[in-house]
Amino acid sequence: MSGAPKYDVLVAGGGVAGLFLAYLTARAGFTVAIVEMKSEEKVGEKVCGDAVGEHHFREVGLEPPRLGLDAVGVFEGVRVYSPSKRYFVTARGKGYALDRKAFGRRLLKIAADAGAELLASHAVVKPIVEGEWVKGLRVRGPEGLKDLYSRVVVDATGAAAAVRTRLPSQWWVAYRAPLEDFNAAYRVIAEVEEEQDPRYALIYLDAETAPGGYWWWFPKGRDVVNGGLGVKAG
Repeated sequence: MSGAPKYDVLVAGGGVAGLFLAYLTARAGFTVAIVEMKSEEKVGEKVCGDAVGEHHFREVGLEPPRLGLDAVGVFEGVRVYSPSKRYFVTARGKGYALDRKAFGRRLLKIAADAGAELLASHAVVKPIVEGEWVKGLRVRGPEGLKDLYSRVVVDATGAAAAVRTRLPSQWWVAYRAPLEDFNAAYRVIAEVEEEQDPRYALIYLDAETAPGGYWWWFPKGRDVVNGGLGVKAG
C-alpha cells in the first residue's frame, strides 16, 4: 500500500530539462522535488559544447544568458564546413557561449526560488509501481534508502533513463534505446595561441575525423575554445 503523496511532482534529474521543469511546475503552485545524484555544489556541471541559440530562450520564456554571469561570449551565427573544408554555409542568428556551470546554477536558483526542493546526492533505485501507476521513487541518499511518493514522476535523467528503464518490462516505455541511437563524444576546453574569431561557432562535417558525426570548434573568447567531436557509437 502506497504512502500519501508528499509531493505533486518528483523530477528525477537535475540537468537543464529537470531544473527548468521544476521551475515551471513550482511556479504554477505545485509542490516539487528534484532528485539529483550529484552533490549540491556540482549541480550545473555538464560536459557539452556550451553553445546555444538565443531563440531557444525566447521560445520557452527564459531570460537569455548574460555576459559575465552565465555566458562568456556572444555568437553572430554558426558556420558549417563541408568535408573538404573548402566550403561552408553560415546560419546567422544570435547565440551564446555558455559558462555551463553558472547557467545550471541559475536554473537551480530560479527553481528553488519558485519553491522546488533539491534532494542532492540522491540516486534513483527504482520507481514505486502499483498496478498500472507510478506512485513515486525509491532513492538512495546519504541516510540510506527511502521511498518518496508523488502524484506525478518525471524522468529527466537523459540517456541514463534511470526511471524509465526500471519500469515493468511489459510497459512499452521501458525499453532501452539501441546503441545506434547514441553518439560517443569527447570535449576539451583549452587555451590556444592563435587569436580566435569569437563571432562564429564552427562545425565540421568531417567523416574521416568524426565518422557518423561531426567535430566542433566553439570560441569562448579570443584565446579559449571548446573543441570536441561526436561519432556514431558502435
